[in-house]
Amino acid sequence: MAFHVAGDTFSPVTAEKNTGLSFFRKSEIGDIGTIGMHKGKPISYGAAELRPPFEHVYSNHEHTPYFIVTSDYIG
Repeated sequence: MAFHVAGDTFSPVTAEKNTGLSFFRKSEIGDIGTIGMHKGKPISYGAAELRPPFEHVYSNHEHTPYFIVTSDYIG
């Protein structure tokens, strides 16, 4: 589970400083792309993923992973 955020003026570093959140797969405007159509070229937008802080990863009897979210995350 992840929330993807992107925008022409979005900065993951600034958003982390202003909110205290920690983003994954961060790209700042101007970063050089490593895959896809932006590979080797500056990226024209900022982007990141926000994921919940999972405390544990378990498997049920069908071997399907499920997660326990910390109480700090859900309030």
